[in-house]
Amino acid sequence: MEPKTLSHNFPFERRNEERFPLVISVKEVSSEGTVLCLSQDISLSGMAIRRASSRTPGATEEVILEFSIPGEEEVIRVPSRYLRAEPRRRFQEGVVLFSQMPAILTSWVSKIFAEGRTAPIMT
Repeated sequence: MEPKTLSHNFPFERRNEERFPLVISVKEVSSEGTVLCLSQDISLSGMAIRRASSRTPGATEEVILEFSIPGEEEVIRVPSRYLRAEPRRRFQEGVVLFSQMPAILTSWVSKIFAEGRTAPIMT
């Protein structure tokens, strides 16, 4: 299955997957080092984030996202790759596609959607 790509209208064009506002700290680990990020939202296929880096990741570059979800103590490590990263003045906005989603994360996201939550979760 081909990954979905975003048009030049990013961030205005939205993914087809249902998304939930989630603002948490995320570490992006790659062969280039570690970048601190802040998530904006999450879906069953990926996450929108803001990156504190001037280096733009390559479209095929594999990264590991490390974060904890509210209500869980375990640090989750998710292999991912960037679909898009857009430079801004002090940060970059990016969209990552999860390559392999851990069961605990799938369960948590599915539960949030099933509950019909609309208010953002922030930690």
